[in-house]
Amino acid sequence: MIIYFLFKYFIFPQRKIKKKKTILTYILFLGIAILIVSFKMGLFKYESIAIISNSMSPTFTRGDLVIYEKDSPITNQDIIIYQSDDKIIVHRVLTQNNNYYITKGDANNSHDLNKITKKDIKGVYKFHLKYLGFPAIWLKEFLDKEAN
Repeated sequence: MIIYFLFKYFIFPQRKIKKKKTILTYILFLGIAILIVSFKMGLFKYESIAIISNSMSPTFTRGDLVIYEKDSPITNQDIIIYQSDDKIIVHRVLTQNNNYYITKGDANNSHDLNKITKKDIKGVYKFHLKYLGFPAIWLKEFLDKEAN
């Protein structure tokens, strides 16, 4: 009789609670994974990029994760994300006219030589998260090393 009550009130209820916690953990993990994949696929008006250089120091540094808004109006002194050749660059707008933008990294001594057009721009910086870009950088470096 004592063994029966031990199993009924102490062992089986704990297993049920543990199972519920496990299922909730899986559901939470799946929800976060779907959110991250949706974010990276560009289904939201915001996207992210990992910073791989210190050209914008001290605003942000290597390993920071920058969140930017697509299709946002651009003014002087905004930080923009743009594509130049095969690189994605995050720099500040110095001047602009109807045809192009002149940019510069905060840590750089001179402005960028490329004139950026509207079609090159991916978005405008909104905020950044310190150090959260390192996993993406490490993965890219690892894949680049394996490819060679």
